[in-house]
Amino acid sequence: MANSSRGEVETEIGGRLRTLRFDWGSIAALWEEVGAKDYLDLFNGVAMNHRTLLAALYHGLRGGGDASVTRKEVGTWTGDLAAVRQAVSEALYRSLGLKSGEEDTGPAGEGKAPEKSPEAPTAGAKTGA
Repeated sequence: MANSSRGEVETEIGGRLRTLRFDWGSIAALWEEVGAKDYLDLFNGVAMNHRTLLAALYHGLRGGGDASVTRKEVGTWTGDLAAVRQAVSEALYRSLGLKSGEEDTGPAGEGKAPEKSPEAPTAGAKTGA
């Protein structure tokens, strides 16, 4: 079961329930991979295209404790992409100590997190309490 106070989110993907969590190392690796200059880019500036979603899923799973997952494996999974995207976004919010849609001005006050994030998970995504 996911520990939401640690920023963990559970989602069903690849045929089983998995835990996503972004620690500082996984966020930094994701920033570098997708070309974000700070975490606000992950919310505001960088489009969450399929490549970015796969990268975020990979780094979030590793941050969630699944050190055995490979990029190739993540790329072969199928499922509800909208639910996975929501779970990834929620895990990013939680890792930064934010609630969905909570405003944050960032380290240099450059902007804020998105004004609204889905409040309830869609089918296939399960958030831990």
